[in-house]
Amino acid sequence: MKLDKEIKDMFRELIHKKKKQGMRIGESSGDDLLSMMLQSNSKNYLHENAKESTTNGMSIEEIIEECKLFYFVGQETTSIWLTWTMIVLAMHPNWQENARDEVLQICGRNTPNFESINHLKIVTMILNEVLRLYPPVVHQFRHTVGIFQNLYLF
Repeated sequence: MKLDKEIKDMFRELIHKKKKQGMRIGESSGDDLLSMMLQSNSKNYLHENAKESTTNGMSIEEIIEECKLFYFVGQETTSIWLTWTMIVLAMHPNWQENARDEVLQICGRNTPNFESINHLKIVTMILNEVLRLYPPVVHQFRHTVGIFQNLYLF
């Protein structure tokens, strides 16, 4: 309960900083998740403590919950993926050696950058195969609320 309050307060502070820096809802550059969600409410007036927005947009509480979901799910799935990758490479040392050779050939002793990562074919194949064999999320159910709530398909 205390941790949830701290996390929500952190996201409220981020929203407040965005607004304080001059980013008004609807004027966002849309280069991050929070900006895109605030931009989606460009025609809605949101209050800091509102539980619901005045129209079909998201409330501040809903934006905070979505940010929490994306942050924690993204962090968890990535760590699971990397853990399985390390296990699979430990089980197949020949592929581990191939991946190491490829990284050294393309990047040398330099830190990999975006351009060099695009040329790592063996590493990409290994990562994709691990995702195929051990997907971090098998099913994720999301429920919609709003105008589509009473829509029945087939």
